[in-house]
Amino acid sequence: MTKKIKYKFADLVDRLSVLQLKQIENTKQSIKFEKTISLLLKEINSTYLNKNNIYFDSRFVRLLVILTQINTYIWLLRDEIANSNKSLNKNMKISHQLNALRNIAKNELTQILSNKDKSAIRTNTNKEDLKGWVFSLINAK
Repeated sequence: MTKKIKYKFADLVDRLSVLQLKQIENTKQSIKFEKTISLLLKEINSTYLNKNNIYFDSRFVRLLVILTQINTYIWLLRDEIANSNKSLNKNMKISHQLNALRNIAKNELTQILSNKDKSAIRTNTNKEDLKGWVFSLINAK
């Protein structure tokens, strides 16, 4: 028996962003990633875009860009951590803080879609003393 898991829009877009990064970095598995990306796109289209009349305003687009930027930087930090023990604690802390920003962006996307399901809201949003990452759209809170 196979149970189909329903993912939230923000999680699907987040996963899409990460898979795009993996595809760029690992060209040998590009076709495998493309298949998964296609499945994600089908899920986004069938579950969210075709049924919900989502209006893509500038805020929505900006949140998608923010999510992609954060994922890219986290990915670069993970590469640095894997390749060198230099600044390990610092890089781990920044990665954790960026995950908090990432969750804030995902929460904003979830709210745009008027998702009333409280389980969709990410609770790890403590940015601590993260400096240099100013997104007026999500830092105002």
